[in-house]
Amino acid sequence: MNDLANMVLRYYIGFEKTNERFDMLVNFLERTGIKRVILFSAPFVEGNSFFPEEYYQKHAQMLKPYIEKLKNYGVDVGINMLYTIGHCFYADENESGFRRAVTIDGENSRGCACPRDEHIDEYIKKIYQYYAALNPSVIFADDDIRAISMGQLICFCPKHIKMISQRVGRELTCGEIKKHITESGYEDDSIRNVYFEQMKYDINRLFCIIADSIHEISQETEIGIMTTSYPNVTADRDLKEFFDEMLPQKKITRIRTGMDFYREGEIIAIPQNFSHPAIQREFIDNPSVEIQPEIENDTYGLYQKSNSITRLQLIWCLTNGFRNMQLNLFDLIDYPVANYEEITEMLVSDTEYRNAITHLIPENHRTEGVSIFAHPRALTKRKNGFLFSANWYSWLQMMGIPVCTDKKSAEFIFLTGDDVVLCDDEEIDQLLKKGAVIDLRAAKSLVYRGFGERIGIKKIEPLTEIFAGERFTDHDFNEEYKGCHNSHYFNSSLISKDCVAKITYYDSAKPASRLINHKHETVAPGAVAYENKDGERFFILPSADDGAFVFFTAMNPKRRRQLINAFSWIAHKPLPIYADNERMCVNINRRNQFNVITLFNLSCDEVKSPILHYKPIGCLKYLSNDGRLYSLSYTDLNDRLMIEKKMRAFEALVIVDERMK
Repeated sequence: MNDLANMVLRYYIGFEKTNERFDMLVNFLERTGIKRVILFSAPFVEGNSFFPEEYYQKHAQMLKPYIEKLKNYGVDVGINMLYTIGHCFYADENESGFRRAVTIDGENSRGCACPRDEHIDEYIKKIYQYYAALNPSVIFADDDIRAISMGQLICFCPKHIKMISQRVGRELTCGEIKKHITESGYEDDSIRNVYFEQMKYDINRLFCIIADSIHEISQETEIGIMTTSYPNVTADRDLKEFFDEMLPQKKITRIRTGMDFYREGEIIAIPQNFSHPAIQREFIDNPSVEIQPEIENDTYGLYQKSNSITRLQLIWCLTNGFRNMQLNLFDLIDYPVANYEEITEMLVSDTEYRNAITHLIPENHRTEGVSIFAHPRALTKRKNGFLFSANWYSWLQMMGIPVCTDKKSAEFIFLTGDDVVLCDDEEIDQLLKKGAVIDLRAAKSLVYRGFGERIGIKKIEPLTEIFAGERFTDHDFNEEYKGCHNSHYFNSSLISKDCVAKITYYDSAKPASRLINHKHETVAPGAVAYENKDGERFFILPSADDGAFVFFTAMNPKRRRQLINAFSWIAHKPLPIYADNERMCVNINRRNQFNVITLFNLSCDEVKSPILHYKPIGCLKYLSNDGRLYSLSYTDLNDRLMIEKKMRAFEALVIVDERMK
C-alpha cells in the first residue's frame, strides 16, 4: 500500500441511483489510487436524526454486495454511522419514540435525543449491529455524541437533573445548575463539576454500548469516534483518560478530529481550524491511536471551497505528521462525482508530491516553535461561561511565527486564557520554569492560583479610567517601533472591560508599552517584561484574547516584532525560524540529517520572494510537484534568507535543508 492510499474517502451509496453511485466511486478510486473507503449509513439531508430501524436493516443489506465487490478490488471498507443520538434535525419524537434532550436554557433540543433516554440503548445496539454484520474494517460513530449540541449544552431533562441532584446531595433546578456553569469564576464549583462528570459518564457509557454491540457480531471490526474541535471537545471527555481506558480493550482505536474549515470564510481562521488535530493529538498522548483529520467540503463543490484550500489542508496535515486524512468531498445524495472533476484532477496530479512529503516527515512527527498551552478539560472550569482562547493559533502563525506541536519538548511557551487554572501546582511550576508570554486572562489565572509574585505581579485591578490607546516605550523589544501607537482600535470605547486591567508590578518589571489617555498620560502599564530572582522570564500582554477588537492589538507588525523578541529573550535563544511576509505561516520539522520547512501563503497576493529568518544547516532544495527535490536559489541577507521562488496565493512551498555530507 503506497502512502497516498492512507487517505480515506467518505462516501454515500443510498437507494437512489445506487449502481451509478457505485460505478462513480470505483472510477474515482481507480484514478486516485485511494484504497480506503468509509460508507455513510445515511444522508445528511432529506432525513431525520432518527431513521427507523428498518431503514438501517435494508440499507446494510443493500450495501452488502457492493462492499464485497470493493473488497475484491483490494479496497478497505468501513462504515460511518452518521446518527446515534441525533445531529441537527429531530423531526418528530413521537415518530422515533425518544425523548428530546433539554438544553441549558430549559428548551427542547432541535437536534438530538437525551443520551439517557429509556429506549435508545436498544435502538443503538440494533442499528450498529446491522452494519457490524457486514464485517467492515472499522465503524465510526459521528460527532453527535457530545455535550454541546447545536451550540447548546445538554442534557438538563428531569432525569438528568435528578441524577445530578443525587450526585450533589440535594435537589436542584435547571436554572440553578445553569447559573453554576455559566457564572462561576475560578473557584472550584461542585455543581459545575458534577454536571460535566455526569455528561462524561453518559458519553463513555454510550461508546461502550456501541463497541460491545459491534464486537458481539464482528470481533475484528475496529471502532472509531469523531470528536468536535477544541475547545468544545474538552466539555465532555478527557481524551487521554478516554483512550487509556478504551484502547487496551480495543473498544475505541481511531479518532476523526474535525478541522472545521468546511467552506471558505474568514481566511484568518485557517491556521486555528487546521491546528485542531494537532491539539487533540497532544491531549490523547498515545501513538497507538490512529488519528484521521477530517477534510470536509460541505456543502460540496467549488462554489463553497476551492481546490487550493483543500490542497492546503492535505499538505498541512502531512507536514504535521498526519497520514490518514478522511476526505468528505462529494454530495451525499445523487450529485455526480463527474461534477467534481477539478478535485479528482488535483488529487491525481499531486500523488507523487504527497508521497514525497510522507517520506520526508514521519507519521506523528512534531513541528517546533511556540507551544500555545491548551488544557484537555478547558471548558469544565471556564470563567464567565464559555469564552475560550484559540485565536492565538491563527494570530501567531499569521505573523510568521512557527507553532510547536509537542508540549513536552517545547522551549517557547504561550499562556492564554483560563486553561492554566485547571493545572495542579506541579504542572504550573513546570510551565513557569521555562518562562512564558502570558496574556491578561492567563495572568489573572496565575495570580488566583498564587503565582503572582513569581511572574512579577502584585495585584490586578479593573481599569476604570478612560484610555485612548497603547503606546510602545523605548524598550529594546520594540526596535524600530519605539514610541509608536500600537493600534487605531485599542481604546476604551471598543475594548470590553474584561479585556484590560490595571496591573501593579514589582519594581524590576520593565514596561514595553503603556496604556494612555487622550492627553498621552499613562493610565496603566501595557506589555511588561519581568525576570524574577530565579532567572525565570515573563512577558505579560496588556489585554485578553476574548474581546472583539483585541485582534487589532495583536495582528500588526509592532506587536509581532515585540513578541518575536520577547520569545527569544525568555528562552535565551532565537526562535528556530520565522517568516517576514504578511500571512506567511511556517512549519519546521527537524530531522537528524535535514530540516523540513513548509511555507503556507495565506495572503490573497502572490509573494515574489518569501523572506525567512533562518540559518541553513546545509543545502536548500524545494519539493517539486513531481515529488523530486531541486536546488533552491536564495539570497543571504546576513540574518535573513530571501527565497527566490514565487508563491501564489494559497500555495505551499516545502523546503528541505540537508546537512553537507
